[in-house]
Amino acid sequence: MNMLKKVVFLPLVLLLAGSLTACTFGSSVDPSLPPAQEVIDAVIKSMSAVSTYQFDSSMIMSTAGETGCASFEMTIDMTLMGAVDIENRQMEADISMGAEIPGQGDMDVRMEMYVIGDTAYMKMDSFGFDPMWVKMEVTDEVWGEMSQMVELVEPYVDLLEAAEVRVTGIDEVAGVDCYVLEVIPDMDQLWELAMQQAEVTDTGMPELTEKLLSEMFRDFSVRQWVSTEMFFITRVMIDMSVELTPEDMGFPGEDGVLRMDIVMYLLAHDYNQPVSIELPPGAENAVDAETGF
Repeated sequence: MNMLKKVVFLPLVLLLAGSLTACTFGSSVDPSLPPAQEVIDAVIKSMSAVSTYQFDSSMIMSTAGETGCASFEMTIDMTLMGAVDIENRQMEADISMGAEIPGQGDMDVRMEMYVIGDTAYMKMDSFGFDPMWVKMEVTDEVWGEMSQMVELVEPYVDLLEAAEVRVTGIDEVAGVDCYVLEVIPDMDQLWELAMQQAEVTDTGMPELTEKLLSEMFRDFSVRQWVSTEMFFITRVMIDMSVELTPEDMGFPGEDGVLRMDIVMYLLAHDYNQPVSIELPPGAENAVDAETGF
C-alpha cells in the first residue's frame, strides 16, 4: 500500500477508534448536577427500549502534509442522514461524500439505501457511472451488515458503560434540555481498537503503540448531550487533531509530517416515534443483485 492510500485510510481508523474509546468512570463537576453514574445507568435503560429513531451525522476531515520535497492538502466531507425502525427491521439512509484527493481531483459519491420487508434496495452515484437501483434479499447477515452502517447511536451507549464521564452542565439541543457529558479517552483501549481495525481491513499499517498514539493526538475531545427527561442520546461531537510522521505510517526512509483535523457531529431525534419509510421513484424496478434481472 502506498503512502497516499495510508494517508486516506488512517484518519478513518482513528476517527472510529476515537468514537469508541473507553476507560473508567469520573464524577460530576457541579454538585448540583446528577452523578455521572446515575446518568449513565438511565441512558443505558432508556436506549435499550428504543424501537425507532432518526439521525443526521456529518464528518469533516482536513489533512495537510509534507513528504520529502512535496506537500499536499486533502479534505473529506461526509454526511449521513436517515431513519431506523428496529422492531419492523426497516431503514433508510442517504450517504454523501465529497473528497479532494491530491493527484486524483475531486471525488463525489452518493448512496441511497432502503430496507423494506425482506428486501434491500441500494443506488450509488459515483465515478461517472450511471446510477442504477439494485436489490437483494435481506437475510439476518445482510440486515446485520446494513444496520451497522447506520447504527450511529449504539457505540456511544457502549462508550458510556466503560468511559470516564463527567456531567458538566445543562444545554438545550433542538428544544430539548440535555445534560452535557464530557468523555475522556483512554490511550490503551484506543490503541487496541485502532489495531483491530487495521487488522480487519488489511491496510498494511505498522503497529501503533500506546506511546505513539499518545504523541499523535495533539487534541481530542468527545462530548455527548443526553435528554434530561428521557435520557436519550441527543447529540454527539468529536473533535481531534493528529500529527504523525511517515515513519509512523511505515515509511522510515521518508521525511515529512502529516497533520489531520477531524470533526464529527451526530444529532439523533424522534426516538420511538412512528417512522414512514417509502421507496423513492425507480426503486421498484431495481435489478436483482444475484440474477441481474
